[in-house]
Amino acid sequence: MLLCLIQMGNLTRRKPGRPVDPPDGGWGWMVALTGFVVCACSYGVMRSLGVFFVTWQDYFSVTAAQTGLIQSIITGVLNLAGPIAGALSNRFGCRVVVMAGGVISSTGFVLSLWASSLSHLYLTVGFLTGFGYSLSLITTMATIGRYFTTHRLRANSFASIGNSIVSFAFPPLFQYLMDEYTWRGALLLIGGIVLQVAGFGALVRPIVLKGDVTPKCDRTGDVIIKQSSTNGEKLLENSSTAESTPHTTRETVMRKLSSVIDVKLLTEPRFIVFGTAVFLFGFGRFVPNIYLVPRARAFGVEEYPSAFLLSILAIGDIIGRASVVLLPEWSRFTRVDQYAVNIFLMGVVTLFAPLAKTYATMAVYSGFYGLLMGGCVPLLYSAIAEIGGANRISSSLGIAMFIRGIGNLAGPPISGWLRDITGSFDATLLEAGGCMVLAGLLLSLLRLPMFQNTETEEDVVEPEMGTLCRRKPGRPVDPPDGGWGWMVALAGFVVSACSYGVMRSLGVFFVTWQDYFSVTAAETGLIQSIITGVLNLAAPIAGALSNRFGCRVVVMAGGVISSAGFLLSLWAKSLFHLYVTVGFLTGFGYSLSLITTMATIGRYFTTHRLRANSIAAIGASFVSFAFPPLFQYLMDEYTWRGALVIIGGIVLQVAGFGALERPILLKGDVTADKSSENVQESSPQSSRFPDKINVNVTTEKYSLTKVILGKISSVIDITLLTEPRFLVFCVAVFLFGFGRFVPNIYIVPRARAFGVEEYPSAFLLSILAIGDIIGRASVGLLPEWPKFRRVDQYAMNTFLMGFITLFAPLAKTYVTMAVYSGFYGLLMGGCVPLLYSAIAEIGGANRMSSALGIIMFLRGIGNLAGPPFSGWLRDITGSFDATLLEGGSCLVLAGLLPFVLHLRVFQPTKPENKVEEHEIDGTRLSLLATEREESSTASTQGHETSVVIKETAF
Repeated sequence: MLLCLIQMGNLTRRKPGRPVDPPDGGWGWMVALTGFVVCACSYGVMRSLGVFFVTWQDYFSVTAAQTGLIQSIITGVLNLAGPIAGALSNRFGCRVVVMAGGVISSTGFVLSLWASSLSHLYLTVGFLTGFGYSLSLITTMATIGRYFTTHRLRANSFASIGNSIVSFAFPPLFQYLMDEYTWRGALLLIGGIVLQVAGFGALVRPIVLKGDVTPKCDRTGDVIIKQSSTNGEKLLENSSTAESTPHTTRETVMRKLSSVIDVKLLTEPRFIVFGTAVFLFGFGRFVPNIYLVPRARAFGVEEYPSAFLLSILAIGDIIGRASVVLLPEWSRFTRVDQYAVNIFLMGVVTLFAPLAKTYATMAVYSGFYGLLMGGCVPLLYSAIAEIGGANRISSSLGIAMFIRGIGNLAGPPISGWLRDITGSFDATLLEAGGCMVLAGLLLSLLRLPMFQNTETEEDVVEPEMGTLCRRKPGRPVDPPDGGWGWMVALAGFVVSACSYGVMRSLGVFFVTWQDYFSVTAAETGLIQSIITGVLNLAAPIAGALSNRFGCRVVVMAGGVISSAGFLLSLWAKSLFHLYVTVGFLTGFGYSLSLITTMATIGRYFTTHRLRANSIAAIGASFVSFAFPPLFQYLMDEYTWRGALVIIGGIVLQVAGFGALERPILLKGDVTADKSSENVQESSPQSSRFPDKINVNVTTEKYSLTKVILGKISSVIDITLLTEPRFLVFCVAVFLFGFGRFVPNIYIVPRARAFGVEEYPSAFLLSILAIGDIIGRASVGLLPEWPKFRRVDQYAMNTFLMGFITLFAPLAKTYVTMAVYSGFYGLLMGGCVPLLYSAIAEIGGANRMSSALGIIMFLRGIGNLAGPPFSGWLRDITGSFDATLLEGGSCLVLAGLLPFVLHLRVFQPTKPENKVEEHEIDGTRLSLLATEREESSTASTQGHETSVVIKETAF
């Protein structure tokens, strides 16, 4: 397994590909979606933290100023760390930095759970969270700027509107969480919300632009070739000369610094003017927000109407961010000019704000200021991309945000000082308005010839947005057997942990639910059966949806659905409610995410398929140790309802990691989307026709049954059910599911029947779980021989499981029971990765989704039928030995059946290719004939001949 992790390498950083122009759409819209989430989880959360301030003030016995310093630290660190975010993005890639920022900011909230003083919150909620916000927000907005040109403003608007929308929802939500779970529990939940940034950060795919500086060096080390970002000329420099040239310390430092952030921006007049304007804007930007309510109170306005002025401002902010996308871009009125006019108007209305002395005029001012402030944010990001260029946006955005952060820190204290010495709020408004007017005028100087930029971004053709979550079919390839597949395996690890890992740990809730709803243990245990049953029985649906919509979208949807199942349980008033939410809804979501993920892993791998399946499957075993005590702690602290909400947040990580599951087009895939009129292109033999031949395919009438089967086959390959090899394997898997869980269910009751104490009996399941982990981890070391493939290894594993279970009745002491538990767990752990690998061999990698869906459905039927039947045997015999013998027999038979596939009758045969010769205009054409005939007529220069085109299906 360690070898697998080493082979994964630096996969989160995309290898530099061929430089391209900004696509101005395409995957950029998924990056904009990530920007929406990042803005919501950063600025949206920051704006809503005020609900905690009074509680913190009372809890820690501090002043309001000391408590408010937390907000200042977050805002300051977010902006001042901008250059660091830009440098890290240039050094390690945008995806890594955004995901790391999500983890760091979430950690800040989680570590606040143990806060014993306000200084602790300064470090965690303040510094740590602010730094994480800076990494994720600055990097995401910079990446959006690299993806777009014409639609850059629209993308920035879509991203930045996220914080405005959640600013309405988060304050009451945070207040509710604080009332229900105390402020510590609320911060823990907020940390879970913010952690979504780490998952969505996987969508921030790096892009190499034509203007990027890409230093290259040949392997001989003699010549260094540098790609100029200005004119594309290649500058050749002798490496030995470069190394021998003496550098001063200052030059060395500047060279090192320039390798991670473009400090040359600070020498460009355009950027210096722009940076000054941004500083002035930051200096005056927040003054109206701070003093709007106190000024209204000073004029005798009541408390709630005064506070509503901020709500009016927020409404205007949303409208401004949404409507700014309607602004067209003219060659003589660029985004920089629009940003300048926007700032100038903000300053003008603020200069007239002292005239607003009635509530109505204050409300009008709040609305207009909010409208302009909302439009200002998307325009700022777009203007930075124009000033610094899309290829340097990480550096320019980082520096600009740093400068704005200094203004944000300096502006409010200066305005407060003016308020103190003048005794009036009007002076603060005039000061802020003057700064913003000056900022707008400064930007207008960039219209002068001396500040004109000779470099312009190239016009690009606007592509259609397309289906963004489903990768466009590219050139079919063989399974890479590694590469990005290891990231898919990582996603499988998380999916397995959040599905089977959570399912195995739900038992800690059963006694509580039994007492709360006054139901029997059997009724409570039905929840577990529903989840398991739905997970397996919905597998064909998962396979069909994956074939129809693509693996990424189905996995992400499954994560959302399963998380929603836990969240909706918050309002459960009966056990039936939990049947629907935790049982059916969560089970269906698990099926979508788990089945699709394991199928995708099978498509990415061949030789290392077992190793990848082992990494994915071991996730459930690892968390099976951590989740039960964690869930018990959550239930003790926040009640079972609150615990389910937190579990829903954990499971929601599947939606983020599902973004890693990049679809792959294999050579064996059937591309049914080609039209009949292009039959020459869809047939491998069609290239043999001369260009002058037109092939017209006759349409055949189908019966209703054929039409229905055709529709079903378009989403799931039901022809698998006609293949003898697949049918035999299905029977084996059904028998495996029928007997698989019998030892798990009855091992503890049987030990108790032999007089073993309660805790030692329960520890037998822990021994089984330890064996399960070892089995899943070690099975990846199994080699594959041509004569003993994964199907055979799976069969042998299943046979051994049954064999030792047949001898389990002989285990009548605790030691022998523990030995059996360990060996059975070891084999059961190895069985799961082997099963997924065997399915890929039986059905083929290109039909993995369909094969896995059908087989998991059949295994689900076995899982549902096996335990009741074994329970019936226990009742009529009065002994647990009968159940073990029944389970062992099923497993032995399931292990023997796959060996039948070695018989010649079950061996896949290659179809014979019949050659048909046809003469057209004196030219003899040889065509390959297969099973299904399609009559077509080929006409050329008045001659007609009948051509038979047949397709070979493997």
